[in-house]
Amino acid sequence: NLPPKTWEQQNGGADAAIPVGEDVSLHSHCRDASSDNTLWLWRDGYIVPDSLEIASADDCCAKTQHIKSKPAMFDADGLLVEQRFGESRDGTQIPYFVIRRKDLVMDGSNPVLLDAYGGFEISMLPGYSAGVGA
Repeated sequence: NLPPKTWEQQNGGADAAIPVGEDVSLHSHCRDASSDNTLWLWRDGYIVPDSLEIASADDCCAKTQHIKSKPAMFDADGLLVEQRFGESRDGTQIPYFVIRRKDLVMDGSNPVLLDAYGGFEISMLPGYSAGVGA
């Protein structure tokens, strides 16, 4: 297995990293970029409820201001999302996510809730699910 991934902005700034297991989308706040570089940022993830934030294109969204979010339906403190890869017979790297407690010993003795989807070039994006986290 390869080490877990973190997605970072293009210039590699560590403080602007998007945690693995989060889906982020951006939309322009104003159609005239010469007068305003404000962006709407929607964030969603396996352990992050849908939220809306405001950011600026001037600093590549390095700082955001939280506007609102859906209520958390479970306590995500102490949880960690990792992206790992398995290898198919033809050598293709198959991504999968592991959601676990940060202090969990990975020795094969823990119960697992497995959810899988197999392809056809249609992605399943990370999404918050109160039922899975409960």
